[in-house]
Amino acid sequence: MKKQTSIYFEDIVLDAVKLRADKEKVKMNDFVVSSVEKNYLYPFFSWRHLRNYFYLTKKLKLPLDDNVNRKAFLYIIAYDGIYMEYIDDIYKIVDSTEKVSIPKDLNDILSPGFCLVDAACELFKNGVIKNMENALKWFGADKNEMKVAMNAVMMVKNVIEFNDELYRPRQLDIIKPLEAKERYTPEEYKNSDFFKLYNENIQLLLATLFQSLLENDINVYIIQGKNDLNTIKLMTNNNKRLAMISSSDDGSNIRIGVNRWDKSMHGNMMYCFTTHQVDEAVKDMNIANADLLTKYQELTAL
Repeated sequence: MKKQTSIYFEDIVLDAVKLRADKEKVKMNDFVVSSVEKNYLYPFFSWRHLRNYFYLTKKLKLPLDDNVNRKAFLYIIAYDGIYMEYIDDIYKIVDSTEKVSIPKDLNDILSPGFCLVDAACELFKNGVIKNMENALKWFGADKNEMKVAMNAVMMVKNVIEFNDELYRPRQLDIIKPLEAKERYTPEEYKNSDFFKLYNENIQLLLATLFQSLLENDINVYIIQGKNDLNTIKLMTNNNKRLAMISSSDDGSNIRIGVNRWDKSMHGNMMYCFTTHQVDEAVKDMNIANADLLTKYQELTAL
């Protein structure tokens, strides 16, 4: 049951809050609580971003020193489930020395110019992002990617400081613990508790994706990851991976990561903000572009 919070303001403040809450189309109380949580979360963009960060600090068995370069690196990686999927290949400890690099399989779907993972690795190694002005032009369609990079730079410069212990009392409240099945059909996933955790926009985009896959006779099942990632695999051909799906922290889009295929020199990360973009990601009538149907046909022909 949602906890009811009573909040008291002077009339002038109350009027301003009501005006803003009406604009946002939310209840006044929900607007205030949301504002407080966002300040609590800063510099993280969501509870999921924060949860992913703590998952990484626990999983990687990091050295004990409080290294700001490493914090900035993990902060960026925790932002996206597709980056999280590759963390064991991105970050390694070799002969007691920390090493970071972008694995070939991940690099295949990233921007060929510059991306957030490039920024993470540069900050970890050098404490700076080289050619910052040019680098920022390469970030993807997600409007928060530039903010993530800038926050990470300010962490390294100690302009933004955060103490891990500040967030720990709330870790268990970040997300409801759920038990995942080994795999889901698209219809089963739409009825799962995991699906219900997404906001209405992400639910609509995912439902559109599943329906479009069905209409194009793309037979797949879904693996629910631990950290903001769904993997779509074929029901045939040794369960080959068709795509990786993550969602933005602000709930505005889903990202579909697909590795290279015969007609493409490079894989792709497709940002889908609308149902039309989702349909195009599945079946693009422009043969010069890549889509899931093309990838599916390639995999099933092997």
